[in-house]
Amino acid sequence: MIEQLIGLSISSIWIVLGGLALLFVLRVLAVTLAKTNLKDALYVLFLPFSVGYFRAFPQRDWLKIVYRVVVSIVFFFSLLAVFWVIYTHFA
Repeated sequence: MIEQLIGLSISSIWIVLGGLALLFVLRVLAVTLAKTNLKDALYVLFLPFSVGYFRAFPQRDWLKIVYRVVVSIVFFFSLLAVFWVIYTHFA
């Protein structure tokens, strides 16, 4: 059982890292498709927790739906990884 938990935590970490890279690619895609100015583009790309993305693009389109799904997946697997770290700390 413990081997499966270790495998799940390692997989969760890799999924989170890949998901964060995918979120950055989606931000770059949104900036290029919307042709925003430099200031808004920097906000979208570098403000943490997607604050710049949701501020600059309030309308709902297909890219925002995909972005929210990826954010949900990354959040779920981040929680799995955090639970594993807490378990190993207190076990």
